[in-house]
Amino acid sequence: MSLGFLSPSYLLWVFFYFCRCDYCSYYLNMRSPTLAQTERYEQHIVSKDECKLAYNIDIEDPSKTVVSFDLQQILQFPKLKNTKQTFYKSRMVVYNLCFFIKNTSKGYCLTWSQVEGGRGSNEIATCLKYFVSTYLADSRHIVFYSDGCPGQNKNQAVVACLADIAHNSPAGQVVDIKFFETGHSHMDVDSVHACIERASQGKEVGTPSDWVTIFQSAKVEGEQYEVDELRHHQFTDWKQVALDALKINALEGISGMHWIRAENSGGRVEIWWGEGCLGPLRKVDWRKVGGQPSWNDHPRAYQARLPLPKKRYEDSLSLVPLLRNRGNAELYFRDVASCVPADS
Repeated sequence: MSLGFLSPSYLLWVFFYFCRCDYCSYYLNMRSPTLAQTERYEQHIVSKDECKLAYNIDIEDPSKTVVSFDLQQILQFPKLKNTKQTFYKSRMVVYNLCFFIKNTSKGYCLTWSQVEGGRGSNEIATCLKYFVSTYLADSRHIVFYSDGCPGQNKNQAVVACLADIAHNSPAGQVVDIKFFETGHSHMDVDSVHACIERASQGKEVGTPSDWVTIFQSAKVEGEQYEVDELRHHQFTDWKQVALDALKINALEGISGMHWIRAENSGGRVEIWWGEGCLGPLRKVDWRKVGGQPSWNDHPRAYQARLPLPKKRYEDSLSLVPLLRNRGNAELYFRDVASCVPADS
């Protein structure tokens, strides 16, 4: 039987046809793109290539600690082997923000359930601060790579967090965050997500702790992932820190930036940014006159666990009897019942 259709040229065509981003597909399927559309597409490709080049340059520099991070798709529970029984159920969710340090090829998971926090900028910024203080305290130049999701990664809360990290670090500390071009954000940390997805196949999950167990044992070879569970009282209100510290409209135009830097320059925090991952950078006039950043007294994002929608709780609880080992799940759902508003 001939498999000539699987020639390298055919496989290359398949890759570029199915693996290109939505905007690339949209443009390349146009019959007669306008000049403006062509210029936008060309800039899109330039930015994509520049981000990849910047990443390759950074990982070759031994003075830099290069870290990619990304929030995994929501993980639901209870999770049964028979997915048909859960298809129409509104189940509780766990969030898992994964990190991958390129220098050491080691993966990390920071995880929390929906009653402990959401998946917005406060949570992402808190995890960045936690990760640096816990695992990268001795690194003098940290370069984060992520996608450019504005609601999570590219916003004032994250910038305030970077400034805080620089402020509480030794003089000369540099913290960069670089954003891959939209649609082209394939990163090393994606391997952590894929490994966890494979490890969870065919396994039942009754509680967030069951997901933690899967994270911890997901790797078949090599060093296992470090896993930390976060609680609601650990999340900082970085949006409020930004309001206290940043000038109004100081970060106007942030959506077009691919590189943000916070630097401890002799005890003074400077913020820089650039439209490309290779620069040039320009200094941002960010300090609010009379404003005082909450460097050492961070306001909490949450004073208590978050409300749990009644239907989601009831749907999730209805699946507990179907679990083979449901003892821990029964205890967990008994505990979070207090998160369901009485008037819902």
